[in-house]
Amino acid sequence: MAESDKPILGFIEWCGTHPFATGLMAIVGILGTIFSIYAFQVDREENKQSTMQSERMEGSIDNFADESTVRETEIQESLGRIEKAAPKSILDRIPNITNVAYSDAKTRLIESGWIPDKKPWRLYLNANSTVQDIWEQGLEEVDDCLQTGNGACRFLYYNPEGVNLVVVAIDQGDGLVVQRYWIEEEE
Repeated sequence: MAESDKPILGFIEWCGTHPFATGLMAIVGILGTIFSIYAFQVDREENKQSTMQSERMEGSIDNFADESTVRETEIQESLGRIEKAAPKSILDRIPNITNVAYSDAKTRLIESGWIPDKKPWRLYLNANSTVQDIWEQGLEEVDDCLQTGNGACRFLYYNPEGVNLVVVAIDQGDGLVVQRYWIEEEE
């Protein structure tokens, strides 16, 4: 054994032969265990607080999205785009959007008083990738898309009277084009 190892070996032997030193080392070990348990409990409590905070944030985001829809309706009402009294039938208030680029059709519908039925992102976490891509492009009114055939996507709108409008657009390679639309009857 090297000469430099002898002081360390001597200290270990001294601790083993003196009960006071052995007891002191045991107390230090017990204190370390207690501190570890305490630190674990503090970490768990901080984790619970972080989880609660993230849940509150998610609720705030959902509330903000709901309030945004209400504000959008109020803005359209103040601009006179939404008629309070319905002098025309509902069908007369739907512009002809068949074979029109979806972006143009959306503008026409909004100008006619229809409101995109926007959904929060969390509803699309398990949706197919086409729906997620469409939503990420800002078309939050997307309801569903087929992943086969012509890739038809279903978009939802509503008006202040509670009437729901369904618009189906297909991908024609250079963008979505409205194929058909209809009033969805409530069940």
